[in-house]
Amino acid sequence: MPDFVGKQALDVWLSGHDAGLLLQGPDPDSPHPLLNGVVVAQLPAPGTRLRPMERGGHPDSRKR
Repeated sequence: MPDFVGKQALDVWLSGHDAGLLLQGPDPDSPHPLLNGVVVAQLPAPGTRLRPMERGGHPDSRKR
């Protein structure tokens, strides 16, 4: 996972999309304030290795 903290949200979304990542932004109705479109935290943490997902959803959703 690339380090997106401190970068503009739009730039992060575009570079994430180009890298094959599906990124989710914050909920604008959340009690946590937004900071001028800048990423202030991310989950998973930078450097985390991710498994590729198959088409059709998150792999853990099929374990039920």
